[in-house]
Amino acid sequence: MHYLIVILDESANSFCYYPNPNRQQKLMDLDVLKKGIFFAQKEGWLINFLIGKTTLPKEYKEAIDVINHIMITPPEYPQDAVEDVLVIDYDSRKTFENIPDNPDKNVILRIDKADIQDLLQIVISLQGKFKRINILIQNINLMTDDDFEIYKSQLELLSQWYLDQSKGSDAVEISTLSDRLFLQNMNNCDAGVKHITLAPNGKFYICPAFYYEDETNDCGDLQTDINIKNRQLYRLNHAPICRQCDAFHCKRCVWLNRKTTLEVNSPSHEQCVTAHLEREASRRFLNELHTLNIYNNKKIEELDYLDPFDIVNNWK
Repeated sequence: MHYLIVILDESANSFCYYPNPNRQQKLMDLDVLKKGIFFAQKEGWLINFLIGKTTLPKEYKEAIDVINHIMITPPEYPQDAVEDVLVIDYDSRKTFENIPDNPDKNVILRIDKADIQDLLQIVISLQGKFKRINILIQNINLMTDDDFEIYKSQLELLSQWYLDQSKGSDAVEISTLSDRLFLQNMNNCDAGVKHITLAPNGKFYICPAFYYEDETNDCGDLQTDINIKNRQLYRLNHAPICRQCDAFHCKRCVWLNRKTTLEVNSPSHEQCVTAHLEREASRRFLNELHTLNIYNNKKIEELDYLDPFDIVNNWK
């Protein structure tokens, strides 16, 4: 494990694929917070705090400041620290214009699959505001063939626009296009491997999604320590499809895996196709960069499939 995710507010917005929790604002008990911080200190972990709209009291801020941390925040939270990560949902786009520009900051942009037809315009609307845009598609498990075609088209348009932006010195990073260019190995979410979540009830969960979906599905607590059942299944070497794949940027969300395939180590068809559409867009984008004599030492091989499961019988 490298870090701990702490759900500091019951109503903290989702920063990933799971839906926003429909819960009242309520801060984690201060005593639980302090015990969680102490636990992380003993393990040598940093903490990612999930922040809601509730203003943090002075004693909470003082407790948090004793450990290296990152705040994952909604737009309503003060955006002072450049290392903090802002989460915005496209369905609240009316608030976009009120978000202060911070070209050194990272943002997580969550859009619904119904809005992918506007992906290029959404990114353009955020141009100049952030250093990096991490794009997450909600309801990805409901993507259809028509959705895939729309997404493919939008990625092509985004790639052409991004190519023009890349010629400048202050080009923004766009996760769905830029990440695969720089990765040599899988860089997935790795919930249960690289991080674990502490919920307001003082119990540990594989990730926040597991807590919000079923509070009884915990994996230990602050008193008894972490106890992940079949822990090996969360590791890449126990993922028979993913360990053969080179869509290195794929989140490989274990919550979505379990939800769609009933196996934490096996992604759905929709996750795989979406990741490979992004991989192909990155490959084409890289070839365009080669014509400009940029990243000539990088190469992404062309594939003849979008879902690795289609060629599973070819693996030895």
